[in-house]
Amino acid sequence: MPDTLPDMGATTTAVRAAGALVLVALLAGCTGDDGIVTTTPTPTVEASDPTPSPTVSPSDDGELTDEELLALMPEAALELDPGGAFAAAVYWVQALGEAYERGDTSVLRGLSLADCTYCVEQAGHIDTAYADGATITGGAYLVDTADATTLTGDDGFTYVELTAEADELVVHARSGEETQVGAAGQYRFQLKLLPQGRIWRVAGVFLERAE
Repeated sequence: MPDTLPDMGATTTAVRAAGALVLVALLAGCTGDDGIVTTTPTPTVEASDPTPSPTVSPSDDGELTDEELLALMPEAALELDPGGAFAAAVYWVQALGEAYERGDTSVLRGLSLADCTYCVEQAGHIDTAYADGATITGGAYLVDTADATTLTGDDGFTYVELTAEADELVVHARSGEETQVGAAGQYRFQLKLLPQGRIWRVAGVFLERAE
């Protein structure tokens, strides 16, 4: 995946989500532009205040089943079309933020493919921090769909690009030490998604400062 995807479209609605973006940007499993054949404007999403996700207890191995994930996901994210991919991308970002704040990475892992390096490493960082007795805080961030779009590729993947205004992300160690791991500011990220059954899963993430 290039630093920017071609032919970015536009819509007019913003979606507020709880969570934080990290400063580190990793690219995992993305392809170049050759497979991208269609540009689809991102559908309008109703702006709303963040609300806690329903609670679903993971299975004994700590992983959520597809049925448990489907019970958590918004209805729009279950559509196997570009609009569904967009809704799933927004929900994945929400799941990332909630994982930081709660220390529970089961939803984040369930919506990510194993070869998504960014997904796996962020989940690992969260698990390690909380296992060491730390907590993580980060304010709400705004996902602005004015510069968002989806791109459908002939490689079977759908690409979603979003811009987000993020608050700082801070790790609070058990000793009381605080470390800023994500600076406040505007970020642009691209997600590569693949439908598996009725669930869109993230196969790659590219994140950069939008300056």
